[in-house]
Amino acid sequence: VMELLAGSTLARYATAEQRLPETLVLDIAAQLAEALAHAHRQGVLHRDVKPSNALLDPVTRRVVLTDFGLARAPDAEASRSGVFIGSPLYMAPELLAGQPPDARSDLYALGVLTYELLAGRPPFAGASMGALLRAVAQSPPAPLTAQLAEGSTPAAAAQLDQLLAPLLAKEPAHRPADGDAWAAQARQAAEWL
Repeated sequence: VMELLAGSTLARYATAEQRLPETLVLDIAAQLAEALAHAHRQGVLHRDVKPSNALLDPVTRRVVLTDFGLARAPDAEASRSGVFIGSPLYMAPELLAGQPPDARSDLYALGVLTYELLAGRPPFAGASMGALLRAVAQSPPAPLTAQLAEGSTPAAAAQLDQLLAPLLAKEPAHRPADGDAWAAQARQAAEWL
């Protein structure tokens, strides 16, 4: 049983035509980072953070992280070798290499989701699943300067790139270990914008 929630998934806003204002995207990302931090403190990894698993009520601006169907404790028995759990576009590079997930894997997926909401497209693409997986594992995302909605300034794009860089780091050690700390940074960036 789940609470009946108003609104729609963030997938609706992950296109160039339906982009939300940058400050609202940062508020959404901060709320999701805090939700992940709460789950992580309870010993639960989400393992499938993506726009279709987060609901936004546009009236209250409340965001709810949903679909914990793949969630598990970090020390739980891993899935069978060679089987992907989650959505490859949102999977951290270390997961594609077969390493176990941790809180930083969820925060990487949050970085991909946030980039997608800001840019109106995912940070990585490929003509085939193999090409997509190579891009996730090896390519940096395009700078947001050319991706943001009309009216955004280069300074705002640089600020957003700087904010997202730690979440999208290829190496887990370079990512934040705590969603609450990153959420505070996202809220500060929203005030600056």
